[in-house]
Amino acid sequence: MSNRKDKPMVVRVLSSVAAFLILGSLIYIYMAGVGFMSGSLFVGAVSGLGVLGVIEGDGVLDMMACFFESFFDGLMEVIGGIFDIISSVFG
Repeated sequence: MSNRKDKPMVVRVLSSVAAFLILGSLIYIYMAGVGFMSGSLFVGAVSGLGVLGVIEGDGVLDMMACFFESFFDGLMEVIGGIFDIISSVFG
């Protein structure tokens, strides 16, 4: 596992946008069902994380581990941003 600050800003932004799109499309799919728009957003987000995994990984298992690492890093960026916004409003 690499340090979050060691990654370039483009990789961090791509992983956070892809994680946000995955979560948003999964919530939408759960509420409204699978449609063209929600399916294409989900596939695009998974492809974005997959590209990061292929670029950074050497083998198949390393690519899968990098996929999930990018997803969880992006998820933590999104959650951290939400908490920063809430704390700036009430702080």
